[in-house]
Amino acid sequence: MTGKVYLIGAGPGSSDLVTGRGLSLLQKADVVLYDYLISYHLLCQCRSDALLIPVGKRAGHHSLPQEEISREIGRMAEKHDIVVRLKGGDPFVFGRGGEEIQYLQEHGIPFETVPGVTSAIAALSSAGIPVTHRGLARSFHVITGSTKDGCEIRELALYAKMEGTLIFMMSHHKIPEIAAGLTEYGMDSDTPCAIVSSGTYVTERRVNATLGTVAEVMKTEAPEPPAVFVVGETAALDMRCGYDSLSGCRVGITGSTSFTTRMTELLRDNGARVLPLPNLSISPIGLSGPELEDIISHEWLVFTSANGVAVFFDELTSHGIDIRSLAGCRVAAVGSGTESELGKHGLFADLVPDEYSVDALATVLRDRILSDCGGHPENVRVAALRSTMGSKCLDRCLAEAGIGFSDYQLYRPLLQNLTENYDEKAEDGSLSPARTLSDDRYPEYSPVLDYLVFGSSSGVRNFMPYLSKVRIAGALVAIGTVTAGEIGKIMDRDEKLNTIPVLTAEKFSASGILETLRKDWRKSRPSDE
Repeated sequence: MTGKVYLIGAGPGSSDLVTGRGLSLLQKADVVLYDYLISYHLLCQCRSDALLIPVGKRAGHHSLPQEEISREIGRMAEKHDIVVRLKGGDPFVFGRGGEEIQYLQEHGIPFETVPGVTSAIAALSSAGIPVTHRGLARSFHVITGSTKDGCEIRELALYAKMEGTLIFMMSHHKIPEIAAGLTEYGMDSDTPCAIVSSGTYVTERRVNATLGTVAEVMKTEAPEPPAVFVVGETAALDMRCGYDSLSGCRVGITGSTSFTTRMTELLRDNGARVLPLPNLSISPIGLSGPELEDIISHEWLVFTSANGVAVFFDELTSHGIDIRSLAGCRVAAVGSGTESELGKHGLFADLVPDEYSVDALATVLRDRILSDCGGHPENVRVAALRSTMGSKCLDRCLAEAGIGFSDYQLYRPLLQNLTENYDEKAEDGSLSPARTLSDDRYPEYSPVLDYLVFGSSSGVRNFMPYLSKVRIAGALVAIGTVTAGEIGKIMDRDEKLNTIPVLTAEKFSASGILETLRKDWRKSRPSDE
């Protein structure tokens, strides 16, 4: 018996543009063989024990010949149940998916193709260019700019006579040649054209020109690959929304998965281009049955993160402890995100501070207990359920008031790091662990950002090794004063960083960060003039 191979189109670049079916299979896969331009953040959706194999190709840098890629897919199917071949865009739009399927058919290996959104349309759409438009273009034509033998693009005489929109893929270094050929064969030199670089990524860039000017424009503007070259009347249109509160703003986010997901949605809804950076994952420590029984004997349970809530309820379920056993406990949450996560489990917080910080939570909880305890705070027991890197201000504040306190560490925050599992020199011909994350292999992670957001102090400490890969044009943004303080410590030790402004959200929450960004972007955003 062999496993089944799934050829999945990952979409045009941004990790959230994969289909629901594709993401579901990716999360189940035993092995993932992926292309060069696949988003790091999308690969972070894979199982932690999945074998990840980079086999992608780019101009002049082919990791493996196509024939070897096909053979490797077959070898993986002999060893594993679910094998994913993850391809940029759609598998059948210049992705050589057909060749891989022919190999699977010849060898009787079960397979399924999961369509993806092709960048030929999506990258242009993201940049505000429709491929068809009433009265301007009734058709569009997708053409490869790269040929197997590396020769010049053929049929330019035919393309020059076509109506509609011409879309040239994998053609960045041949754009001047294409433009010259089209005009030579009769297309008007004033025909609008555009180059969309890194479409759908936070680094997306659109360069406008005409066929007659594009060669010179490329010299001055220097758009970088990957790029799509579009020719036709629709290339002059700009259907981007430029009046959202964060339109044009480039924001990187690092933090826990729950925080980055929530923050990404908020920012995108306000027009920002968002890059979820290598983020914090959690490693549950595990609690024993007696420890859980002791926890639920406390008068107060304190949660300082949504992650802590999720891990705690997973522990209750795994030990067969009914939620009704918490009936005697009062619950405190550090902020709205943690409060919302409690609500998902049918538990509603008795106390949430107006200011979403551990300092504020400690103060409000202390005052509440002292008010209710009848002068005997030593009879009140508080259990903090949190990470190994929890703030000590909660411990100090309650201890100084004579309140009984227990610290239960539920999980360790870890920076997700993707190990690439490929070594073409392996003696048995198989692929084995070899390389780690690099700018060269993940071009999305060397961007220029207007803002870089940190959702926790532990996130600051964990992300600092990557900060040198990101260029900040605006400011670093902290969710609260503790996080801002951690940023300050790092910057004091690095003179390259200490010139970057640091903004702190007035309200320590995702919505507070949104408001901080809105206010600052309103002052600093590029003029429309």
